[in-house]
Amino acid sequence: MLSILKVSTHDTGHTEEAFHELRISYQIASASPGHPGLRYLRLVQDSFKILGPVGQHLFLVYEPMRQPLWLFQRRMPGGVYSLDILAYMVKFILIGLNYLHNMCIVTHTGGPNPRYSTTHCTSFRFKIRECALGP
Repeated sequence: MLSILKVSTHDTGHTEEAFHELRISYQIASASPGHPGLRYLRLVQDSFKILGPVGQHLFLVYEPMRQPLWLFQRRMPGGVYSLDILAYMVKFILIGLNYLHNMCIVTHTGGPNPRYSTTHCTSFRFKIRECALGP
């Protein structure tokens, strides 16, 4: 299996951020393992530490990302998603967000250095109505 490594540098804060990312990833993975939204999220698969000349480095192991949506869109006729494909993508994104916000109680605070918070955000709670989408 092919894996991608994300290496934390020894710079101030980077190691702490990497450990925070690892903790949040484990929290997401264990919140409700049977929830359908979990399969749409890319989480840390494993981690390990290596001691270097200036300190410890945390390595986070991820499954490689697939083709980004903007590149996939270029392959569509006229560079535009069909309504059927767009409906499926939005459904999957909302199912993943539903899992993050309602089961894991994780919100993304954005900004230049994204932080993840486990604070409950009631204004973002939502329920996804089950819908049947045709092929």
